[in-house]
Amino acid sequence: MPLYSTILAFDTTGTNDSISLYHKGATTSKALPAGGSQLQSSILVPSFQALLQDQGLTFKDVSVLATVSGPGSFTGIRIGLATAQGLLIAGGFRPVVPTLLELLAFAAAKGGNPNKILSLVDSKRGDYFAQIFMPDLAPCGEACPMSIAEIQELAPQMTVVSQAVVPISLEVFIPKKSIAELLIEFCLEVALTENSSRYQTVAPFYIRHPEFKKQKRFLEEK
Repeated sequence: MPLYSTILAFDTTGTNDSISLYHKGATTSKALPAGGSQLQSSILVPSFQALLQDQGLTFKDVSVLATVSGPGSFTGIRIGLATAQGLLIAGGFRPVVPTLLELLAFAAAKGGNPNKILSLVDSKRGDYFAQIFMPDLAPCGEACPMSIAEIQELAPQMTVVSQAVVPISLEVFIPKKSIAELLIEFCLEVALTENSSRYQTVAPFYIRHPEFKKQKRFLEEK
């Protein structure tokens, strides 16, 4: 990957949304203001434009567009991927779209840890979306919802990584960098070093269907 390549990365799946720009060997990042999905849908593209303009660039200078496919906020995932698809159609960039679980595992693996990695994303419903990876990021199975009790049982054998504190009595690795910054590093160290389309599918990664909560409530009322 040549140093002059330009990567635009962003994340809208959670509560700490962010954007990053890699250009000529340097990364510039910005946190997006909190305000929910309605705000993000209106400011996302203008935020990209402002970040590019600060470097004297436009969308025409971007060679790679990176985001995450989920899991996370259903609306946030839709906004992010719809924006990515629109930009890809207009600009013809190369997409890089790992899951958030893959990206967190990448962050944990960067230190050369030899253990398996248990990657966790808070579902905000009392459990976690989880997936186990080898140190080389090969998945050890499918992602699935996991209870705190199940995490507690598996955690002693693995490196646990999450975006925030997990209520278990074991050490949890929490990346200090924003998701958009990690996406830039993931592009440079993993996705763009492989001659494959493994991370190029622009599609939502839902572990639960978006109507899961509504369906569950309906069944309980019946």
